[in-house]
Amino acid sequence: MVDGGLLDRFDGLLDRFDGLLDRFDGLLDRFDGLLDRFDGLLDRFDGLLDRFDGLLDRFDGLLDRFDGLLDRFDVLHLRVCSVQNTKIKRHFIKNGNNKPAIRYIMSQFHTKITVNTFRRLC
Repeated sequence: MVDGGLLDRFDGLLDRFDGLLDRFDGLLDRFDGLLDRFDGLLDRFDGLLDRFDGLLDRFDGLLDRFDGLLDRFDVLHLRVCSVQNTKIKRHFIKNGNNKPAIRYIMSQFHTKITVNTFRRLC
């Protein structure tokens, strides 16, 4: 009733389909491996982001400290200028001329600055 050649052809088709399923299974295994690698890369990237976030926090802390130092320097600068202005005013009241007073005060600095620079600082 059924031809033997037809059964052989059907058996061959089943073998080919089985081969295709094996290849598809292999592709799924490779895709699963790629997903594992990608997951590992994402974990590493997440770790790097955590480290970068920590570094940004430290840098932010340093900026806060630097800002605090600048504030302190600003206060000290204002105090120095206040003292210097008081000395200039006293000398001006005594002598009636403020250029010698400014030159005297400028000579107290460790660096050479001009009268105009001194006036801008104060």
